[in-house]
Amino acid sequence: MYDRSSVLQSLDANAVAFAILFGGLTAFMFAWFWLVIRKAARERQYSVPIGAVYFWLAHDGTAALGIMEWPGPGSHWFIMFLRCAFIPATVLDAVLLAQIIAYGRGELAPWLSQRVYAASILAGAAFITANWLVVMHALHDDLHFISMALTIALPLPLITATLWRRHACSTLSPLAWTAYTAMVVLYFASTFTLGGYFHSWPWILLAAVSCTWGIVLIRMIYAAPPHRVQQSAVATRPPS
Repeated sequence: MYDRSSVLQSLDANAVAFAILFGGLTAFMFAWFWLVIRKAARERQYSVPIGAVYFWLAHDGTAALGIMEWPGPGSHWFIMFLRCAFIPATVLDAVLLAQIIAYGRGELAPWLSQRVYAASILAGAAFITANWLVVMHALHDDLHFISMALTIALPLPLITATLWRRHACSTLSPLAWTAYTAMVVLYFASTFTLGGYFHSWPWILLAAVSCTWGIVLIRMIYAAPPHRVQQSAVATRPPS
């Protein structure tokens, strides 16, 4: 695990390079939010897997509410920036969850009433948040570098599974997930400026797998049909 004081010193020593990369990923993040929320509202179908939204809401929400630690006077500039960025991110996470409640019952749980379905979604969010607090307490990841890597990498296999299940890109905007992959690349690139733990082989492996998966995902989304193709009801005769 990284040493907090060493990382903060590295942030100050490499402030320009880190700020450019981290600022770029923040811009891509909010562009991604806008694209997926707009696409889901237009298609009336949720865009982001529920598991990913749960983890984002737990991570961003607990940080925005100051449950882990709110920066006080004299706090490092990165901590101040990070906590402030979590506030709008939490609001947008909540919008994604609201879209799952509004548009997702037919796909996820058509046998439930809308009221029971909505209550189940909210109960799931509370459950994941409670678990997330335990994990964060155990990690002592007060600068959120480990947790941000996990919440950035997690949606990639989940969105791949959604694409395969739907057999179409549907609400999975190619432009949105291109922006997301750019965010992934810039995030790991920004951490490489800090040295130490962020030059270890597990971290480099996670970066390589996440960036590669993002690129492959973009290719699959561009190749997928916009809507699910209905198979013909007429069975073809097997060759004799």
